[in-house]
Amino acid sequence: MIIKQQTHGYPMTWIGGHDSPKNDVWFWSDGRPFFFTFWCAGQPNNSGGNQGCIRMNAGEHNCWDDFMCSGQLPSVCARNP
Repeated sequence: MIIKQQTHGYPMTWIGGHDSPKNDVWFWSDGRPFFFTFWCAGQPNNSGGNQGCIRMNAGEHNCWDDFMCSGQLPSVCARNP
């Protein structure tokens, strides 16, 4: 995996996902919706009413967790060859 190659570990990483104002509808940073998820148990929970972004490598299963978009994490980007 790219993250492990670059960091030699599995730090929490922003994967470019965010939710809509209605919540429970998720989009990539380019605006495309997505439907595959790998949420940790009990997630997304929108704790505090302001967790609108997705980080991966959370918990013991390296699953997804919602977090505040103002949080600063390493990120992963995709590009066309």
